[in-house]
Amino acid sequence: RTRVGSGLLITGRLVLTAAHVVFPEGPVASSRVGLTVGVGETGRAGTSGRVVWPERWDGPGGTAPDAALIRIDDPGWISPQVDRLRWGALTGRAGGIAGEAAGFPPGAA
Repeated sequence: RTRVGSGLLITGRLVLTAAHVVFPEGPVASSRVGLTVGVGETGRAGTSGRVVWPERWDGPGGTAPDAALIRIDDPGWISPQVDRLRWGALTGRAGGIAGEAAGFPPGAA
């Protein structure tokens, strides 16, 4: 069964994605994950990887975050040139920080 989701290349070989995409049948991850890096005209040939975190996932109703890391293990992989990833953190205790998110809800892929 094929599942589709999005991800973010956070280092040259690590992709951050949603756990519900790579754990399609329960607590054990897919043994191989196919990847296409880039979209539209900048799309690249496919590559593959394996889930390196978490080892198990307790599903969308569980306590673990809906996140997973895939390591690209294709020996011919050449990482695209990307800007350095910058992480941010909100400080203080005041609420009201506006934000938006887009993605696939569980079961939609």
